[in-house]
Amino acid sequence: MVMKTIQIKNQKEFDNIKDNFEWRIEIIWDLEKIDRCFNNVYVVVYGNATIESVYGNATIESVSDNATIKSVSGNATIESVSDNATIKSVYGNATIEYVYGNATIKYVYGNATIKYVSDNATIKSVSGNATIESVSDNATIKSVYGNATIEYVSDNATIKSVSGNATIESVSDNATIKSVSDNATIKYVYGNATIESVSDNATIIMFWLASLVLLYWAKKIIAKWINLIRQIGNENINMELWENVSFIQIKEVIKENPIFDMYKKLYPVEVKWNKAILYKAVHKIDWRYISDYDKNFEYKIGETIKWEIDRNQNNSCSVWLHISHLKRAIDFGRVWEDKAILECEVPIKDIVVSKDCDWKVRTSQLKVLRELPKEER
Repeated sequence: MVMKTIQIKNQKEFDNIKDNFEWRIEIIWDLEKIDRCFNNVYVVVYGNATIESVYGNATIESVSDNATIKSVSGNATIESVSDNATIKSVYGNATIEYVYGNATIKYVYGNATIKYVSDNATIKSVSGNATIESVSDNATIKSVYGNATIEYVSDNATIKSVSGNATIESVSDNATIKSVSDNATIKYVYGNATIESVSDNATIIMFWLASLVLLYWAKKIIAKWINLIRQIGNENINMELWENVSFIQIKEVIKENPIFDMYKKLYPVEVKWNKAILYKAVHKIDWRYISDYDKNFEYKIGETIKWEIDRNQNNSCSVWLHISHLKRAIDFGRVWEDKAILECEVPIKDIVVSKDCDWKVRTSQLKVLRELPKEER
């Protein structure tokens, strides 16, 4: 059976729809407001249309462009929110299935559920017993607190703050959690995922191939496999660290203008006289070592490479050559099938450490010593 559709082009046409209409409404014009609830009706909204309230068992099929929905509650369902559409409030048992593009959700709370948040979509606040099932791509969640739950955070997604009793089940890929505090819990962290700060009674249950940047205080940390944990300060923290996990505790805060001496304290680095042994992940193609950033750039065993360098410490990623401690190099290329790890000798005087000290450093000169055998990784 083909679904009956009516197209609404102005406010008057919308106001004249009968309450017992049971099929599909397609709003194709800018309306002043939509303040009626239709049961058993599918609604498509775009343009600059504004919906004041969606509730009961109502279903909105698609919200896009600059459309705005001010309130979604009860058992209402919105199937898709995209482009620059805005949802101001989602609560009760309401469900939103897809949020993507540059869409914005300002508040999600109560027992509301959002199933997918992706692309550049933004969720500003998640609280109460609200659930978000998946956050991916470049999506951003600004605040997660109360008893709210996020099940999966992946790709380049960012969570800015997790607090209260909030729980994040899984953090992976290049996803970043910037702050975990109060009694919040992060259950699984793996891939290239990063937790930037942990404080109060927050708990990190398990790390798999991921790294915690700064640990101030936490209730418990459980870390497995090749991870690096750094603690600032001397608080006693309940830690369960597997055999291959590196733990470094430092008492002083990061300096305004960090130098390589500080990098040595934060990460495991071997130093021989005035040179450091550092590592680089490259692609091994036909026995050639190829840069990941520039596929035309080749590293050769025994060769000394020199390059112009940006010495501005405010720049984390800048001109060349980027290099790191071993664990970071292994982690950086972990998904490459053709990965090779090059061991390099780097004059300390040529190294620039950025202010955020984000794992890697850059140098104007390095000598490629060898390909590191797999048994030494």
